[in-house]
Amino acid sequence: MKIFVAGLSYKTTPVEVREKLAVQRSRLQCSGCRLKLRGNLSEVVLLSTCNRVEIYGVSPWIHGRVQ
Repeated sequence: MKIFVAGLSYKTTPVEVREKLAVQRSRLQCSGCRLKLRGNLSEVVLLSTCNRVEIYGVSPWIHGRVQ
């Protein structure tokens, strides 16, 4: 079991990019389920605010580091 986090912050990501990846409150649950299924994750938490988007997940494998 591997735990990971991936995210975008207002400090490092332009607003145009954050707007494209922002998830509306009404779609958080649906988007989280899609991430879980498509990413083959056993657990997932999707956090989307006006300043950042973060994904916390548990995966059977993680290959490398994404920057």
